[in-house]
Amino acid sequence: MAYLDFAVHAGLGVAPVAAAREDVATALSPLEWSVVTLARRDGRASIRPSGFLSRLARLVAGGAPKTPLSNPRLEALRRFAVLAWTSARPIASEDRNAFLAAGFSAGQTETLLSHVGAARALAPRRFRA
Repeated sequence: MAYLDFAVHAGLGVAPVAAAREDVATALSPLEWSVVTLARRDGRASIRPSGFLSRLARLVAGGAPKTPLSNPRLEALRRFAVLAWTSARPIASEDRNAFLAAGFSAGQTETLLSHVGAARALAPRRFRA
């Protein structure tokens, strides 16, 4: 026996469904939030490819190179979050497009940027980037 919800057909249940879809489109998962938190400690050098001098310095001084995350989507999130944490200017459109191409939505972009902006505003002055 099938169940038919007449409230949805009457237009009474449409708004909560649309609101739930909007929340999902702007939300980040707990794993994604942990990547954003970890990206706060990374510098801009972690998102650039290693050049000759940096490889030579690692060879002489020792140390392991910064390896990207194994999941390409999470690596795109980490790179975008590093830019958000370290940039005092708006993020370039090509970086935003790379973030969106990784499967994130415009709502998730704004959620991440507003979170980072609020956290930077609350941080003591010496810890601001």
